[in-house]
Amino acid sequence: MRAKFPEGFLWGTSTSAHQVEGNNRNNQWWKWEKETDLEESGVACDHYNRYKEDIDLMAELGYNAYRFSIEWSRVEPKKGQFDEKEIEHYRNVINYMEEKGIKPIPMLHHYTNPLWFMNEGGWLKEKNVDYFVEFVRKLANEFEFDYWLTLDEPMLYAFSSCLRDDVPPPYLINGKWPRREKSIKNVFEMASNLLKAHVKSYETIHDHSKGKVSLAKAVNILEPASDSPLDRWSTEIQDYIVNGVWLLSLKEGIPKPPLSGEEFGNVLDFFGLNYFSGNVCYFEESRPTPPWYYFQVGVKKYCERDYMGWWVYPEGIYKVLRRVHKMFGLPIMITSNGIGTNDDLQRRRFIVNHLKQIRRAMDEGANVTGYMHWSFMDNFEWAMGFEPKFGLVEVDYKTLERIPRKSAYMYGEIAKKNGIDFEIEKKYLQ
Repeated sequence: MRAKFPEGFLWGTSTSAHQVEGNNRNNQWWKWEKETDLEESGVACDHYNRYKEDIDLMAELGYNAYRFSIEWSRVEPKKGQFDEKEIEHYRNVINYMEEKGIKPIPMLHHYTNPLWFMNEGGWLKEKNVDYFVEFVRKLANEFEFDYWLTLDEPMLYAFSSCLRDDVPPPYLINGKWPRREKSIKNVFEMASNLLKAHVKSYETIHDHSKGKVSLAKAVNILEPASDSPLDRWSTEIQDYIVNGVWLLSLKEGIPKPPLSGEEFGNVLDFFGLNYFSGNVCYFEESRPTPPWYYFQVGVKKYCERDYMGWWVYPEGIYKVLRRVHKMFGLPIMITSNGIGTNDDLQRRRFIVNHLKQIRRAMDEGANVTGYMHWSFMDNFEWAMGFEPKFGLVEVDYKTLERIPRKSAYMYGEIAKKNGIDFEIEKKYLQ
């Protein structure tokens, strides 16, 4: 066996509600799609109606876990008003997973907010944290899970909402989009409120559930573009901002600058880790003010890349696992790891090479309990639309037919064998 994994290891896939369900009409992304020239999600993959077909396929392929998200804007379409029919829908989805031997792992916030929440000021207002916590309380009263995930990639979400032109601004004013300020201050105000939301959600879930609670933190690999002191300094600054500030805050139980807030206790029962690619950092002296524009990030020269130009860097997941294990000493679940590519052989190699690096980290002490591949099927990739292909399963968007790629079958064989052997490599990588 090239890479053997422990008994009870979770072999799953990930999706998010807005990217696959279709017709999530009450959140800010739907409104944004309708009012810009970006591609619209529409019915997406129609997973909302075809969930049984999709879960059947997961079970047939041999997967035993599914990291999905519960759409807040469906469950609470108006402030303080919960839709019992939508709660029953998710109950049916969860029950069907369990019938098929697939462990449900819910994500409670994956980039989308109800329109009413956006009109209240979104995540930029601290008082609005309690709105999310009430949604979490409702779910914790309704459901029981072995694992809960509160937020997906909160730091990246804050940066993109506040600074990018191709994603929805962070709030609405009387149903209208404000002028985007592109304020780094807003980034950290939003990030601070998201941290408070996780802390309060952790406590709320534990008031009602025996399950383990975490969030899904993207820990990026950032390396200097050169050996120059300025490039190394740029790397240290950027790593602290996107990785270190959250890791240290969660580790020490106090928001680290520039995050703000009160001290808190332990808020992680395990560590949910997202990892996709690596980046190099450099200091660009010719950049204009404000000063953070001097700190640039790019892709390594002469490296393997995916369809979107991301650096394919399997060793990065080993380095990240070592870092997280050393800091926290907690069980770690890989909550997202995948590649956008039209070349399925590249996808198969990506999976095998990353799993080998995960096994390498485990051999050195990291307690990795599961791997959720992003994603189960092709889906709506936000501002990039339907073009990037992350799925183990191809989706024909004209007919909505699900067509498992060779990688889907390979991953299923890995799950059934609980590891990678020479036979799998010979069959799928040549």
